[in-house]
Amino acid sequence: FDAKNIEFVCLNTSMNSLAGSKIFGHGDRGYMAIPEYALLDAGSQFTDGAFKVFVGHHPLDWFSEANRRIVERFIQRHADVYLFGHMHDPVNISQYSEEGGGVQTNQSGALFAGRKNYIGYSLISSELKLKHHEIILRSFQPDRREFDRSLAVYHDGCAYSSSEARLYWRKVPSPIRI
Repeated sequence: FDAKNIEFVCLNTSMNSLAGSKIFGHGDRGYMAIPEYALLDAGSQFTDGAFKVFVGHHPLDWFSEANRRIVERFIQRHADVYLFGHMHDPVNISQYSEEGGGVQTNQSGALFAGRKNYIGYSLISSELKLKHHEIILRSFQPDRREFDRSLAVYHDGCAYSSSEARLYWRKVPSPIRI
């Protein structure tokens, strides 16, 4: 992605996972960690001015309290977008934080979670310089047997990083026919 100056940073959030085991009397939530030295090593590889997309399997609230603060600060300081999943009964969540320069987080939906659960995905458009993000949520409509805008999650099936981003994306023709 050199042409667009985009870097992807994959965080192995499952590295210290118990993989669903309760052998220690608890699950993973609140006990996971990413070594700080691994984050610092990754940070030393970044290109100045690059748009950075961080990807991890778990939401940040699954980490130990102390490690979550370290990982959150690192992501807020360096990432433009943090994409994650893991939740097996998913609802798409988008948040934007101005702390440390701002980061758009997006929890993906699940495509294979069973018919009674939310089945969906997101299409994310980003204006790199302005850091305006548009997230179009699409969910499976069982009566029509097709994917369409997820109106049950957001009134227009879209989320934006800010009110300025909403205005920006309303003026831009959609690059994807939905």
